Amino acid sequence: MVLENNGDPATDLTITATGASIPFTFKATVTGNYKVTVKTQPSNPSQNCAVTNDRGTATANVTNVQVTCVPVFTLGGSVSGLQGTGLVLANNLTDTVGVSGTGNVSFTFPTPQPSGASYSVTIKTQPANPPQICVVVNGTGTMTSNINTVGIVCPQPTLRSAER
Repeated sequence: MVLENNGDPATDLTITATGASIPFTFKATVTGNYKVTVKTQPSNPSQNCAVTNDRGTATANVTNVQVTCVPVFTLGGSVSGLQGTGLVLANNLTDTVGVSGTGNVSFTFPTPQPSGASYSVTIKTQPANPPQICVVVNGTGTMTSNINTVGIVCPQPTLRSAER
């Protein structure tokens, strides 16, 4: 993880220690306004960190800035029977992923989810050419680990009477 003060790369502070409570001190003395941000989130394991008491005016040593991190996990699964193009899935109506290919295709949403977050996968856009009506299986839950069990089932396209 890398912390930064006032958007100045010269203040970058790399935190490599692990544990529940890790004290940190920027190398340069801060006078006046400060704003601490997480410049680079931790990886291995992936985490999402937020800063509280992140800004103010330093008139003495500032000791109440806190960084809290929670694990983040990936959300994905597989699509079975896909024949059409244009399938778009959504998690919580905002994070989207397009799925292409035919047959059985895997997918992963681009935005990792924090531990304890709820997920709800829906179909934003059904496939076309040929048109299919796909359904979601195991599409809701709470993130406690990487999830790869969301299923999208796309049955064979139905032929219209003129195509038979």
